[in-house]
Amino acid sequence: MLKFFVKVLVVMLLVVGIAVGAFYFMKYERTRIKTTTVKINDTVFTVEVADTDAKRELGLGGHTPLADNEGMLFIFPSRGFHSFWMKGMTFPLDIIWIQDGIVVDVVKDAPVPEDYSDMPTFTPANPADMVLEVNSGVVDKYNIKIGDEVVID
Repeated sequence: MLKFFVKVLVVMLLVVGIAVGAFYFMKYERTRIKTTTVKINDTVFTVEVADTDAKRELGLGGHTPLADNEGMLFIFPSRGFHSFWMKGMTFPLDIIWIQDGIVVDVVKDAPVPEDYSDMPTFTPANPADMVLEVNSGVVDKYNIKIGDEVVID
């Protein structure tokens, strides 16, 4: 009986250790994100850059709310129909797909899901190699639309 409890204790310690390690890894990844600027029309955004699979997967999930001139720029290795969902989000977003320095699609006010079991995905109508996520309402506030030029510093 004692051997059983020792095995259970070891397994529990391993699970806790893995969970703590994952938490610190995600926190570390968040602090290592580089920033750049993105200009659309006359509006300049300071953005965090998600240019690896790990950073793109984490995205803005669990992130503190953004200012109107902040966002996250997802850079993909190739153009495609890159879908997004709101996993781990605490605030709604506008999603802007970009290809060759041009806005090719926009989703306004992607909501925070009430239930993660039935979470919608947002897929562009046109392929893109970058996606900019900004606060909900920013697309309307700054009149961002398909065809606008995007300059990345």
